[in-house]
Amino acid sequence: LKSPEDYGLRGRAKSALEGEKGRTYYLIAETLLRADRTDLAADAVERAFKISADDALNAFYEARLAEKRGEAKVALE
Repeated sequence: LKSPEDYGLRGRAKSALEGEKGRTYYLIAETLLRADRTDLAADAVERAFKISADDALNAFYEARLAEKRGEAKVALE
């Protein structure tokens, strides 16, 4: 959904795909993390945070990303 307009997605259709407060992006990020696609997961987390502004959930996923990247100290912060 980087360019929803290219696919005719606007308004309600776009909102429906994004889910409540960008939850769909967090679900996509979770799936990508499990598939070891860390870079794509990071993109999904960034997009989710732009929509949700949920600091706690974003911090959780940033820690998960750091852990997957082998940055244990960062993940613990």
